[in-house]
Amino acid sequence: MRYWFAFVLLILSTNRVVPQDIAQFDPISTDNAAMLEEVGILGRGSANTLDWHPDGKLLAVGSSTGVWLLDEVLEIVAETPVRQSITDLAWSPDGSRIALVSSEKGRCTVQIWDADFVVQELSLAKCGIEVRWKASGDHLAVFDFNTLGRTSNQVLLIDVMTKEILILPGQDGAWSPTGDILFTQLRPTFTYFDTPTIYAWDSTSGDRLFSLDISDIESSYVFWGIDDQTLAIHCTSYDEDSDRVSLGICSLDVRSGESRLLTEVSDFFLGECICIYTFGWNDDITLLAYVYDRLTPGFLSSTIVINATTDESDYVGRGEVFDWKPASNQITTILGNGELSTYDAQTAEVTASSELFTAPISMIAIRPGTDQIASASFGYEQDTRIWEFRHSWLDPLLSFYIEPGEIADYTPDGKELIAGGTVGTDIVINQNVIALDADTAKYTRDIEGFYDQGDSPPRRFWNADYTEYAEVVRDGSILLPNAVSIQTSNVLEDVSWSPNGSTIATVERVPDDYSFDIRTWDATTGENINSYTSGMFAYRGLVWSPDSSKIAVLLEHPTGSNVYIRGLRVFSVIPGERYEFDRHDYQVFLDVNTYQYLLQAKAAWNSDSTMLAVAVMDQLQIHDLQSEGEPLVTLPAYEVTDLEWSSDNRFIAGGSEDGTIRLWAVPLEG
Repeated sequence: MRYWFAFVLLILSTNRVVPQDIAQFDPISTDNAAMLEEVGILGRGSANTLDWHPDGKLLAVGSSTGVWLLDEVLEIVAETPVRQSITDLAWSPDGSRIALVSSEKGRCTVQIWDADFVVQELSLAKCGIEVRWKASGDHLAVFDFNTLGRTSNQVLLIDVMTKEILILPGQDGAWSPTGDILFTQLRPTFTYFDTPTIYAWDSTSGDRLFSLDISDIESSYVFWGIDDQTLAIHCTSYDEDSDRVSLGICSLDVRSGESRLLTEVSDFFLGECICIYTFGWNDDITLLAYVYDRLTPGFLSSTIVINATTDESDYVGRGEVFDWKPASNQITTILGNGELSTYDAQTAEVTASSELFTAPISMIAIRPGTDQIASASFGYEQDTRIWEFRHSWLDPLLSFYIEPGEIADYTPDGKELIAGGTVGTDIVINQNVIALDADTAKYTRDIEGFYDQGDSPPRRFWNADYTEYAEVVRDGSILLPNAVSIQTSNVLEDVSWSPNGSTIATVERVPDDYSFDIRTWDATTGENINSYTSGMFAYRGLVWSPDSSKIAVLLEHPTGSNVYIRGLRVFSVIPGERYEFDRHDYQVFLDVNTYQYLLQAKAAWNSDSTMLAVAVMDQLQIHDLQSEGEPLVTLPAYEVTDLEWSSDNRFIAGGSEDGTIRLWAVPLEG
């Protein structure tokens, strides 16, 4: 096949980054901060979507960093020229083209490439969530919908040959099996309030053939077209006597409005959080797969397969996104945006797996004095990784599994990596935090361990080297390692040790008031040193300066109209000193329903505690604490979930929700 030759050329010609040494970066200072720039991205990012080539030998994966091509054993064959975050992609029925939709910081495109990713046949500045080809491959439908209803309420019908584009009303929909009919569904959303309707369109002319008012029909997502006038849709039923809800697939005749149950998928008690989505048939229409999600922390989405002949369903594996491998009973899934697995749908055996991609990152840590960065990802079954950009920008130096994985932190001497975390479900709380040898990732000691179905783990707050902790006891006081107690007066939100272990900071929420108090205490005597109040701001985190003299407190305040002011204040912990540095002018416009706690302001100190890096949503700023004027520099950032400044001041690293780690530095001149 001709595309193999082109893929080899792409491997040679599209390397994005070259491993570097930290000696190539100048230490960041107030004098050169204006020259700070993004110097690289670690990792391939999170895997968002996938589609098998019709020949079953090539898998296209769309990630937050572009499109990647994998073979049958899920190993990388090639990169492609596509460098945007991919929302969806699909090979044409004959495999000669691939369509994709991308979204990068609000800029959307619809693209069509030839199979070799050499010629871009179409690039359209339009948004979309899903692309679907007509059976003949001469038309492409682009659907624009999401779970929150933020959508253009438009479906694009693209003639691939003439590039003519028709805009049809709708958010989701499906092709009929012949491709002669395109169904679109227009439902009420935040931006659309008219009569919910399903339409049937002639796919060649774009003429409306018929439509159905679905105001009185319990219809949600459209799964597939059964014939030229019938759709398979998501449907539910409720039994008042038992309080049970049944989820199923129903047929809907778009001409008559008649609906009937095709198959029951799942049932649960009213009040439970259950969701089913992403249905898809294998090639011979004998096996139907779907995703089952309990929507509960700690529970993973499952891929279930229904046998169409027996109507029996079986658990196959884990994953939120899947695609059937052509001419087989194998199914490939993406779990937690990071792990790819191919399963035999009849035996549930894993036939191939890959950890080439990274789930959204929850925490990063720079190993002191090195260019090594540890990362932990969201999710119950995600790997902890150690990256070294001198070694590779795409693949980690080490990758290992710890359950659960949400913490990555080095001890001050850099000899141990702290990993693990706590996950609570509606059944059990699992806590597992351990120390590992920073060079080999081998176990060295336990930090915390807890597993219980009815109780909660102790509230312990560890010092910098994880050898001592302060514990919140039953009366609400804080017990120090030397048996001295600290008595707080309000609702305790957080406790944090200074890097040198001499001071403890407490954060107390003031009841019935949108504010909190910060108090610092002598870790030996338990005596109060200083106290500050946030004013009308909510607490969103605390970062000690390396010299243990100051605290950066991360703030948030809603002002109405879905506007959040986010920023920070810096307080001194030196007795009698009232130094304060205020930066709370970051206004972030967010829909309330898309509010994400993990995308709060993040901060990191330079080594001499004179400068602060601050990340808020899509920007990174560097502040000089000697001046409350404008920031020294403002740069683009990408949904930063954690921020670190290297101890030698040569680079700043930001972990991202897109599964990457971005590095900013000042390259040496020349």
